[in-house]
Amino acid sequence: DYFGMDVSHGWSPGVGFVLGSSFGQDADIYSKAVAHSLDETSGWLTRDSILSDPYLRRKQETINFRVNAEPFQGFKIDVTGQRNYAENYQHYFRFSDQLQQFEVFTPTNGGSFSSSYLMIGTSFAANDSTYSQLFENLLANRKTVAERLARNNEQWIEYVNEYVYDSAAGDYFPRGYSSASTEVLMYSFISAYTGQDANKVNLHPFFSWPLPNWNITFNGLTNIPAIGKLFKSVSITHSYKSNYTISTWATNVNYDENNTIQTYENSDIIIPKYDIQQLVLNEQFMPLIGIDLGLQNSMTANFQFKKSRTMTLSFANNQLTEVNGQEIVIGAGYRFKGLKFNITPIGGTSGPAKGKTAVNNDLILKLDIGFRKDITVLRRIDENNNQVSAGQNKINIYFTADYNFSQRLSAQLFFKYDVVDPFVANNFYNSTTYAGLTIRFSLAQ
Repeated sequence: DYFGMDVSHGWSPGVGFVLGSSFGQDADIYSKAVAHSLDETSGWLTRDSILSDPYLRRKQETINFRVNAEPFQGFKIDVTGQRNYAENYQHYFRFSDQLQQFEVFTPTNGGSFSSSYLMIGTSFAANDSTYSQLFENLLANRKTVAERLARNNEQWIEYVNEYVYDSAAGDYFPRGYSSASTEVLMYSFISAYTGQDANKVNLHPFFSWPLPNWNITFNGLTNIPAIGKLFKSVSITHSYKSNYTISTWATNVNYDENNTIQTYENSDIIIPKYDIQQLVLNEQFMPLIGIDLGLQNSMTANFQFKKSRTMTLSFANNQLTEVNGQEIVIGAGYRFKGLKFNITPIGGTSGPAKGKTAVNNDLILKLDIGFRKDITVLRRIDENNNQVSAGQNKINIYFTADYNFSQRLSAQLFFKYDVVDPFVANNFYNSTTYAGLTIRFSLAQ
């Protein structure tokens, strides 16, 4: 009748449901619908045995924040954070004539989670293809995390409370929480690669508030007279961005909240509440330090050092994939002001200057040289083994010369040279060269 509600049935399904309320009784519209379906003639739900549509409940939470500050002139700080939580629940239901009630079939619950994060405590830890202190910390943290999980499980304390020898880790672990347990590995990984104490790391995969990332810019050095004489502009930048991502998660169908010591079939590992396939931690300094200079003589120069790393922990094979990258970019440019020349139409002229068009614009030259190193290392937790699977050293040389003949016509002369030197034998050393002339003519008014 009104706004999707049936007046003759008490304004069903209710104002809260129509407005998308996720609180109180309106949050569980299925139970409310069942309660209003005991009367066969006026019930909300059909009792038809061929009903095949499921009950669906989707929930999404998004948190975004941004804080801008300028403590003093020319020094700007931009702090941001974001968190996205998605949950999708569904089950099938059908009325049972024998039981005279609605039965629920195959309930499933899952979703995704991502949040800005903070890993700067381990950003510069020693790390190479054969040894990683952070990976060693992960292995060492497993027993501490396993003991915390066991002690937080009241049923384990009451009914199990036993330690068994774990041959993979070479130590005694609480029964049910071995070194290969998903929960043990997850929180050991988080504590090791974020620099948190394994005794204090949060034992829940979905934290409630995003951690801050930032971007810092300082361009006030030219206010110093000695520097202002040499440079038109000096800009120093620093940027940090990190993410914590669980692309897919689901409530474990075998998990029973009334039996929290239940184990997998033919296994001693206790069934966790959440089934998570992989966890990704990503960090980027883009750049760690960047300097852009504009000299008084129309010359420019820039320097950037970038750093990134991505760690993916797969629980399907208990393997950690680390991708580390570093890049240095050095650039320079020069602007030739007022470069003049005349353009003569095809066919020549009948006089000294008749038909000629004078052009007087700036010629801009830019040169950038980049050095980048990427390496991918597979670290097998069960075997305590490290292996380089991909990677390369890369050199880039980019040169451009830009000139605008008019507001509509412009040209660019370019040269690009890339050299790739791979780390693994199944890839080839290669180089690529691009060179040419691009002319653009705009028809826009």
